[in-house]
Amino acid sequence: MLRGNRRAGLDHVNHGLALLLSLLTDEDAARQVASVAPNPKQLLGTIADVFAHLASQARTILRGRVGHGPSLPNLAKGLKQKKQTMDSFLVLLSDLAPAPATISIDTIPDVFNTLDEFGQYWAATRRHHTALTKIMTDVMNDADTISTNNEESINRFYAELLGNKRLRDFCDTSRKATHKLDTAFRPLFNKVLMGDPSSPDYIRAVHLRLQFLGMVVFEDPPQYLQVAALEARTPLFREYLTLASLALRMLFQQRDNDIKAAAVNPAHQLSLQCGIAWNLFIMALFCRDPPTRDEALHLLRDYPGHDGLWDTRALHALALKNRDVERANMAEGTPDEQWRRLWRREFVFEDAGERVVLRFMAKDEEKGGEWTLVEEAAEVRTRVEDVRWVRQPLRGQSWLLMADLYADKF
Repeated sequence: MLRGNRRAGLDHVNHGLALLLSLLTDEDAARQVASVAPNPKQLLGTIADVFAHLASQARTILRGRVGHGPSLPNLAKGLKQKKQTMDSFLVLLSDLAPAPATISIDTIPDVFNTLDEFGQYWAATRRHHTALTKIMTDVMNDADTISTNNEESINRFYAELLGNKRLRDFCDTSRKATHKLDTAFRPLFNKVLMGDPSSPDYIRAVHLRLQFLGMVVFEDPPQYLQVAALEARTPLFREYLTLASLALRMLFQQRDNDIKAAAVNPAHQLSLQCGIAWNLFIMALFCRDPPTRDEALHLLRDYPGHDGLWDTRALHALALKNRDVERANMAEGTPDEQWRRLWRREFVFEDAGERVVLRFMAKDEEKGGEWTLVEEAAEVRTRVEDVRWVRQPLRGQSWLLMADLYADKF
């Protein structure tokens, strides 16, 4: 990853996660964990946070092509042997560094006095939220229509997935917790931002707020069910954009605006845990306010580094292609009909991220203007301006790409 070699990056993630799985699930796991360091859970918890972030990325970044095997073969083999799933393993990782018993989403104070205090409650909230992906995977695994090619059934699947009661109840609980966090953190955040912009507390406060908004805005699936709910979230998207712009300006200032040094030293361009590039990409796809989408796209274009396994060029190329998809989609139908067509957008990064595949609904004039599912791919090895998208047959075991990438039984 450090040198832009994502195949090597996938290898490191594969071996690291397999080792962590063994460490956490072997019969003598407690002894092995205790032998790592004097305070092993704190150290392992920090390592696990990084690897959990990279593991989530690896789900859509394939070593080869769709259907050619898992991106993390050692981990996949270990999960099968240990009778674990990726999602149950991620929950184990999140439990490596448990918070004190007094710190939970049920004990959030009225006001935070320090960034450290907020950080502890934010970590507890993140650990609670880890269960979200498992819930969604369970719902997908229980769905009989996930491998159908019937458009009506697929639309029903999306509606049932995003409107699932278990998922809604979980997100309602998380929403209440994040509202309490927001209320308690805002006075401290505003106070810190009135201080010296170059101070460590200022920088830390901005990044903590960005992480918090990232979960609130981008990790609440029921809010993506209805287009009206997404339109109502435009102010949150705008706030995230403002803070992301501020964070990137601080990054350039930290480097003394030495662009040459950043270009020469890949270490200056890599972040293992920052999710700004991904969140800007998701905003460019899902925000319903066109100016906000375009602003996210431009910020992504100028993003100065790489977030873990993500190739920012590939994210930008995909977001640019989506602008064309959005433009064609707006030509026909009600906002709800247009949104249901946009549900069908799916993507995956092949060849360790150097090739992008996008599925979307397109109007087929040869079929009387019928909207049909199509798949296009593009190589992202050069400048984004030179990327060329090519139509290809649908691939994989299912009409839904997510069935091949996420659902454990597939």
